[in-house]
Amino acid sequence: TFLVRIPSPAPQIEALRMSELTFFLFDTIMIMLKETRVIVITGPIGAGKSTIARRLANKLEKCVDIDVEKINYSIVDGFKHETSIAGSDQITFTKWKTSGEAIGVLSAYFLEVNYKVIIHGHVNEELLNSLSKYVNVTNKILILPTIEVAIARDKGRGKYYSIGKDSVQEHYKYFNNKFDTFIKVDSSNDDINNTVVKVMGLLK
Repeated sequence: TFLVRIPSPAPQIEALRMSELTFFLFDTIMIMLKETRVIVITGPIGAGKSTIARRLANKLEKCVDIDVEKINYSIVDGFKHETSIAGSDQITFTKWKTSGEAIGVLSAYFLEVNYKVIIHGHVNEELLNSLSKYVNVTNKILILPTIEVAIARDKGRGKYYSIGKDSVQEHYKYFNNKFDTFIKVDSSNDDINNTVVKVMGLLK
């Protein structure tokens, strides 16, 4: 019987292998850190989410800002008239799944070409579930001032854009009682720039 001894790799070769492995792991980690940043910003009327999202997108390198309402309005058969709990006539959007899929496809494309993505506007569970089929949302942020501030801000929007106190209260209750997985940011006593700074602090 012959025993054949297979020599161990020379120390220099072993060190080279470890060095290659270290660089591989480092590159992998850097890719993971860079590859996805999908931020959803929502909140009641008067929260300032549209302005905050736009300013935040300008501060982040290579970032797009997707407006949920603009996607919704492009789905022309997605609206119907209803009477709200407060008794006022309101238009309700019904195609949340379709909207979420459209935003998901659009977001996935921008991630593919190395953009960060901000999605802002009124969202719900159906939209978020559809969105999650295409991208992983890394940050969920709820801009939530006090109800008094929300009412005052809505009033300041003017007669053509204001939805009225009763509708604001109804809208506010919806956001205040849901979105447990979102990080709440109180913008009551902050201007837009300070709120953006708060949000940027949450992304680190």
